[in-house]
Amino acid sequence: MAAGINDSAVQLGAPDTARDNLSHLADHLAPLAATALRHNARMVVVGPAWLDETRLDDYEGLRFTTARALVLRAALRAWCEGNHIDFIDLWEPLRDRPHLFVDGVHPTPEGHKELFRQLSS
Repeated sequence: MAAGINDSAVQLGAPDTARDNLSHLADHLAPLAATALRHNARMVVVGPAWLDETRLDDYEGLRFTTARALVLRAALRAWCEGNHIDFIDLWEPLRDRPHLFVDGVHPTPEGHKELFRQLSS
């Protein structure tokens, strides 16, 4: 289950005050985890990748911020730890490496290679 950066976006011009709502996004994972368990499947949650906020002032009417993405990342990690679910952190492989992004949020082919290296290690 990938919980991507889109989950942390706010409408352009909206205040960045709804951070607390992000922590509740992880609660929606419980039904998925229950379904996986019923089918003897292993659930793995993949957190958001780092983003280059300097290049994301207006992305199709949405605004992405590092602060909101970090709140989402922490909420997902905490939920996974509390529910004994594996969490894969994709933040670090691309952190502070803006050259690995096409537009500040989508990785280039080289960025995808870095993510693949992280996932396969």
